[in-house]
Amino acid sequence: MGHVIGQCLGGLVLIGLCLQPTIFAQDRFDMAVVTGYPPFAGEDLYKGGIVSDVVMSVLDEMDEHGQVEYMPLKRAYIKVSKGQMAAAFPFTKTKEREAEVYFSDPLYLSIDRFFVTIDSGIITWNPKNLKGRKVCKPIGTATDEIQSLLDQKVLELVRSVSLSNCFRMLAKQRVDLVPSDEKVGWAILNQFPNKQGFKALRKDVRVAGLHLILGKHVSDAQGWITRFNIALAKLKQEGMMQEMIDRHFNRIASNVN
Repeated sequence: MGHVIGQCLGGLVLIGLCLQPTIFAQDRFDMAVVTGYPPFAGEDLYKGGIVSDVVMSVLDEMDEHGQVEYMPLKRAYIKVSKGQMAAAFPFTKTKEREAEVYFSDPLYLSIDRFFVTIDSGIITWNPKNLKGRKVCKPIGTATDEIQSLLDQKVLELVRSVSLSNCFRMLAKQRVDLVPSDEKVGWAILNQFPNKQGFKALRKDVRVAGLHLILGKHVSDAQGWITRFNIALAKLKQEGMMQEMIDRHFNRIASNVN
């Protein structure tokens, strides 16, 4: 089967992949992409975000085709786990999810840390240091990594329109902390005139791999995941994956909005 030219049809995006007949009975491979997850996935991001770019490149290496639809995380997971779509990304691993779907090897390893200003007086992120502080997260993003601190009333949550704006609020001392993937955070802050005025706390808030999930209903699902992981490993070994990631971070650094 020939490659399909990428195009947008409302929320539906066709991508150039070529399907092996063992994957799905239909003449397509439906995938869900979690929307609103910058810089990793989102229909308004460059090449759909870092993880989307990686997945598309892996699938191209596998010479497959299909189509993707952007949707919220919960809906994407239900679609795959209930057999309504073949795959989705990006997802973090949990024991509950592993019982229902297959996971690829990590597409990206996210190391999240709290960013603070140098003069904040915050040295570590234990509850005693953080009591009464304001933390900023973009509207619509999950709070799993800080939920216990919110539940204990240690932190006060402030929402903003974007991660970049959270960092601007941090610079103006309107909030005290911003949790972010470390590379993403520094890519944004490096464009600030006072970038030396910030630091990332040493202790990780969260270390999580971002994965593609595949429904167990898919024909030869385990074999497909194995082939996907082999293609992913090849891109890593050849340096292509790191080049893609660097390209995205360079764009983040030069187009902070």
